[in-house]
Amino acid sequence: MLIKYLRVILFLCVLLWGTSVVDAQTKGIVVDGVKGRSLSDVNIYLQKDSVGIGSTDRNGEFMFSRDQITISDTIVFLHVGYFPLKCTLSELQHLGYKVVLHEHPQLLHEVVVSGERPPFFLEWTSLSPLPKPLYSFGGFLHAGKIYVVAGDETLVRMVTDKHRRSTSLLSFTMTACMRWEEL
Repeated sequence: MLIKYLRVILFLCVLLWGTSVVDAQTKGIVVDGVKGRSLSDVNIYLQKDSVGIGSTDRNGEFMFSRDQITISDTIVFLHVGYFPLKCTLSELQHLGYKVVLHEHPQLLHEVVVSGERPPFFLEWTSLSPLPKPLYSFGGFLHAGKIYVVAGDETLVRMVTDKHRRSTSLLSFTMTACMRWEEL
């Protein structure tokens, strides 16, 4: 019998603790004053120290913990293109946790964006040709100058065969060798 009473008392304690956790969180929605649609990415912060306490999700819903604020703190709801709304937690409760923001149209000054593109080609001065042609070289650009690192005097041409799909790899290899000798 004692165990039965302990279970009931434990159940009531858990139930009361659970409701206090739910009451410790404030959940609401922010909507547009004209169209009534939900507003996402609304910044929510405390006016006294500009500490952010949350923002709305893509459905316009917000949630913050009541241990972050006191009943007299001023909460600011701010979104680009809308007038900011300032209210206390008690005023927010009277609104039913539904915040309505009204549009704030602004006439902005003209913005001109300009830029300069660097030249596509480098300026160069033609030098005398090398005594022998240089192939397969590497180079780099430094301080507006091109430096050639290494090269080879051997010219290698890729051998292409129109009939690559021959049945025998050997016939392709022999054809390539014959063409190489012709060069």
